[in-house]
Amino acid sequence: MFETVSVDEAISKGHRMITVPISLIILIGIFLGLFLAINKIVPYWFAPLSIIIAIIPAWLYWSFFITKWRIWAFENVRNVHELKKRAIREKLIWKDGSFFEKTEFRNQNQKDTWEKLLVKFDKADVFVDDPSIPKTTLIYYSKFNVYTQVGMGFVVMMIGIGNLINNQSPTLGIIMIAISIYFLVKSFKKAKNREPQLILNEKGIETSEFGFHEWSQIYDEEVCTEGSGKSIKRKLVYSCQIGQIEFYIDDLTTDIKSLNKLLIIYRGRNLSKK
Repeated sequence: MFETVSVDEAISKGHRMITVPISLIILIGIFLGLFLAINKIVPYWFAPLSIIIAIIPAWLYWSFFITKWRIWAFENVRNVHELKKRAIREKLIWKDGSFFEKTEFRNQNQKDTWEKLLVKFDKADVFVDDPSIPKTTLIYYSKFNVYTQVGMGFVVMMIGIGNLINNQSPTLGIIMIAISIYFLVKSFKKAKNREPQLILNEKGIETSEFGFHEWSQIYDEEVCTEGSGKSIKRKLVYSCQIGQIEFYIDDLTTDIKSLNKLLIIYRGRNLSKK
């Protein structure tokens, strides 16, 4: 057990070994269902059913191969706490005790190996600083995202005006114009706001909505998602003396991976000062 693999390397291999093949299995199943339906080999109702059918071999693949990745990764990575957190967040593995976690296939040898690896969780992760990250990081509204929202607002408004002019659906037109005005006002306010919305450093976290909190007051910090599909939202979550903070980051110049790395680095720098 040499522990020479970084968390990033282990996660990347996990996606190549697990995520990519599963996606291919599902896509092949869907295309096969469409091909059979188009060529009238099976009824048309079979095409949407093929999505459900494709999930079965994909799930079986995950059940067998996730154990192989899990044992390799946790054998070769030193910071197992960070690895586990990342793997759950990036949908490689599931939380302990969950129904899906129980569907992992492990033979007796793999069970014994995993039991031995659990001892590694008794040790705290080793902090490795990244000198490329500055002392303080300022995160602003993303101009690209804001102006995209402005453009979409104008499109909706034009459609609404078109409905009014052509008398196609006046009520719908008025509703669309009202909604577009509301979102345009919000978007213009963001575009004019040049203040950082999120500030991170070794002292703590400061948000435009909830103010500043020291690292000693913060626990269980992470960046995660809420919802699914087109309604998915990304947020920074942490607990402190005033309760749980949820700060949405979709309109900011950051993403889940980058912000989670910043949390690890600045938390680590704070602890190394003590």
